[in-house]
This record gives sequence, C-alpha cells and structure tokens, in this order.
Amino acid sequence: MAMGYGGNPMMGYGSAGPGMGGASDFGCVRLRGVPFDAYDHDVRMFLGCEVVDVLMCRKNGRMSGEAIVVFPSAFNAQMSLQKNGQNMGRRYIEIFPATKQEYYKAIAQTLEGGGGGIGGKGPEGGFDGAEATGGAMGSGAPPPRDVEHTGILKMRGLPFEATKENIIEWFGDAAVQPPVTLEAESVLICQNFSGRPSGVAFARFASAEEAQAAAAMDRKMFGRRYVELFPAQPEDWEREVSKEQGNSGAGAPAAAAPAPPAAPDSDE
Repeated sequence: MAMGYGGNPMMGYGSAGPGMGGASDFGCVRLRGVPFDAYDHDVRMFLGCEVVDVLMCRKNGRMSGEAIVVFPSAFNAQMSLQKNGQNMGRRYIEIFPATKQEYYKAIAQTLEGGGGGIGGKGPEGGFDGAEATGGAMGSGAPPPRDVEHTGILKMRGLPFEATKENIIEWFGDAAVQPPVTLEAESVLICQNFSGRPSGVAFARFASAEEAQAAAAMDRKMFGRRYVELFPAQPEDWEREVSKEQGNSGAGAPAAAAPAPPAAPDSDE
C-alpha cells in the first residue's frame, strides 16, 4: 500500500495531552495510529525531517500502532507536531510529546514482548532499529546484529545527493573482504512521496556471503553522514520496487481511448 502524507489541517499542540503544550527537552514524540504494515522509514518519510531513531512499538510481539521518534533536538521534535492530525496512508495520525523515560520504557517493553530487537524493521520484527541504545543514544557499544543474511542490505542515513555510483564505490572500500561486485540495477534508492531521496537505499548482492562481507561497512561514514546497514528480506526489496512503480505510475499519462469501430460499408 502506498503511504502518503494526507492533507488534514494541523490540529495544534493542545491535543498533546494535559500539561504538555510542546515537545520535551529530550526531543522525542509518540505517534499513535501508525499502520500495522508500516516500516521505520515510512515514519521518517511521513515526518519529513531529520530523525535519530524510530522505535516501532510492539505489544505481545505484534505491532501496536504506536511509534516513538527521537530527534536531534527539541526544536525538531516541536516542528514534528505540525504533522498531528494528518494521514499516513488511510490512517489518522496523532502525535504527542514524549519523554526519555517513555522511550526507554518502550524499548524494554518491546524487548520483553519478543519484538526481536529495539525498533524493528516493520511488521515482521527483526533487526532494524537495534542500534538505538548503543549507537544513536550513546549508552554503550551497539549490540551485535547476528541475523541471517539474504543477499540484500538496507542502508539508512545516506546523504540525500548520493547516487547509485556513489553507493557502488562506497562498497568498494578495502574494509570489504573479500571484495564484492555490485551493479547499478542492484541498487535501489528509496524516495519519499514528494519524489525526493529519503536517505534509505537497498543493495542486492550476488549472494548472502557477499552481503555479509559488505556489512563490514556498517556504521562507517559516507561523506559526512553516518550510514547504518541492516540485512533485509527479498519482500522488502519488492515492496520498495512496487512503491516506486506506483509513484511513477501516478503521473503517467492516461492511455488513449480506443477509436470507435468503423461503420460497415453500404452497398446501396
């Protein structure tokens, strides 16, 4: 399902709850009403601003329809409240300021509920977002990502101007041993719904072994940006291809109507 921004008017900050007129100093908000099939980068594209971490909340191992988003500053969090009352796909999204305590509590609940890691790559759970407590939040070394490689890596944190050629060159770093081969058609740069790069991309390698070797570039710099790598599933790749085709098809001209059949010749 393609997921867009919607056009509902801004609801204002007063709906954030009693005594909460704006985002907390920690720079964190809670989203309610998130589609159950949404992924972390869908939330990022919906908000349309720089994000440090997206925690897709789970209850009893299943998506709860809530997400907690951490921003680089309280100002960014405050600006995100302008999305309150807008739609993500067909779902109406409410946004409330949140605290650091709520964020860490949600992390603990997600882990206890069998979410398969902090955050989660989306409906299936798994690995995505597992860097939150160690990498983004700086409370220690990032936890290991001991997950099965399928030959596809998801990249997050790319510079918006990055090209397929830049990505191929980046994976050619000497840290990748043995060296891997990556073709332009095996790189998918994801776009948001305004047609701009989202900072997310997928790279499809010839084998799971090559993807595992390429994962040595996890958390290395791409220009001035810190890029994270996560093993992805073939359905993640297909899902993004479908989105891209759907977005390009939306602007395609309508096919010409068939010409009416010619009138039969008269012998009279």
